[in-house]
Amino acid sequence: MKIQNTSSSNLAGVGNTSALSSAGGSGRHPTPSPAQGDQSALSSLSRALESASSDQTSKVVQLSQIVSSGRYQVNPQQLSNSLIEAHLRAAA
Repeated sequence: MKIQNTSSSNLAGVGNTSALSSAGGSGRHPTPSPAQGDQSALSSLSRALESASSDQTSKVVQLSQIVSSGRYQVNPQQLSNSLIEAHLRAAA
């Protein structure tokens, strides 16, 4: 692909943050502080994700070792069935 027009005249103001400031915006939006209920829900979710993450990490490490050693074998019948099922679920 070759770019023909390399003049910068079409890019005037790109990357110019002073245009934002002069328009009355600081570029920042105030973020509301979370409510107490939101914090406890996030804490519970965080703990659940950490637990699942450690289990998943050990499975990934084990699978990586199997793949690295050349012992990983794909079952073509199971793979094709999974692909077809996933496609049918997505189409539904």
